[in-house]
Amino acid sequence: MKSLLALIMIVAPPLAAEPKKILVIGDSQSEEYRFEIPFSAPASDPFESNTKNWIELLAKHRPDEVDFGEYRRNAFSYPDVRNAGYEYNWSIPGALTDTWIEVLNSSLFNDQEYLSSKVALLDQIEGMDAIVIFLGGNDMNTVYSRLHRNEPPPNWPESVIDQMAEIIEIVQAEDPTIPIVVGNFPDVGGTEKRKLDFPDRKGRELASQYIANANALLKAMLDTKNMPVFEVTKVTTDLISEQPFRLGNVELFPFGHPENPPRNLLCRDGFHPSTSTQARLANMIMGALNEQPGWSLTPFSDQETLTTILGLDPTVDDDYLAWIAGFSVSNTSLVADPDGDGLDNLGEFALNLNPSLPDAPAPDQERIFNFTAEASRTNYVQTTPTISSNLENWTRFQSPPPFVLPAPFLRLEFSLLDNQ
Repeated sequence: MKSLLALIMIVAPPLAAEPKKILVIGDSQSEEYRFEIPFSAPASDPFESNTKNWIELLAKHRPDEVDFGEYRRNAFSYPDVRNAGYEYNWSIPGALTDTWIEVLNSSLFNDQEYLSSKVALLDQIEGMDAIVIFLGGNDMNTVYSRLHRNEPPPNWPESVIDQMAEIIEIVQAEDPTIPIVVGNFPDVGGTEKRKLDFPDRKGRELASQYIANANALLKAMLDTKNMPVFEVTKVTTDLISEQPFRLGNVELFPFGHPENPPRNLLCRDGFHPSTSTQARLANMIMGALNEQPGWSLTPFSDQETLTTILGLDPTVDDDYLAWIAGFSVSNTSLVADPDGDGLDNLGEFALNLNPSLPDAPAPDQERIFNFTAEASRTNYVQTTPTISSNLENWTRFQSPPPFVLPAPFLRLEFSLLDNQ
């Protein structure tokens, strides 16, 4: 009798890759929005943030791929500049590049208040898989008025580039092999706040040229170090553009709103990027990190951003887009007014008018005003007549049309309904 020896091999499944540990050196764009409630929380609930930044988004939606360390919710959880939040997130609201020079060059003899932060940060570097440096927005903001006047500070932007290079060199001294990705400088003139503060378009265009030059110098410096750049300036370029920005078919608006709704690209201060923009920044950062060997972080798709992150219906604008495609207009944005009649495209859609012809409703000679909201669109957009005696204080007018004007001034307000 022959015996058959069966060899049974048990093959263990491959171990899942550990999440990549990422250390962040940044400013208020990277500080957890949980703690940035002056702009990250809605006016109706000013102590509870309803927006998230790129770190919070990745920590929530990519926990198996990235690791920012332990999260501490309470203030003063860390005895250094972190205060609270993620263990590897060293973002300081309001920080300039020279703030970080002070932190990283602190000693017993100068800037002692930063010494504990410097020691703890440098001690972490050896255990990290990558470092993200996301600075420069405050540097651009600080000098913006001078750039707008064509009066840049002496040795600018070279001084900022030199400081960025010094930050990188100090970090690399701890671990010359660690991957580092760097964000370029945003053109803050694209934000709603700066547009209002500096209404002169030519001045803003001049400032944009200066910032573009600064980014060219930054790129040249980083190229010598073979470091990827994530293009933060693309976000502000889209804010400057007058053409609509859409994610899939859903338009997102280039301004803030007191309640931080999901379709606005900026937080309620009109300056800081909102959740939708931060999701885009997260994709840029992941893209830069994925240039490193062995990295394959999963970007947010448009569908995931719209549905999972923003809670929006990807088809919400489909009826509007189908309608406006039937007209020849220079700008299809919901908030554009291509026919110049004072009624934006959203209003034209609500009243079923022609966005290519000046046909906004107006009172007749007897001051009787009439309009008709398209019934099939009232679940998408709300039409509200408001009146004023001084063009400053406006109140809602309750009577249905047609009606005699009860005050010297009337305007129609159009608003997308909840969760749009």
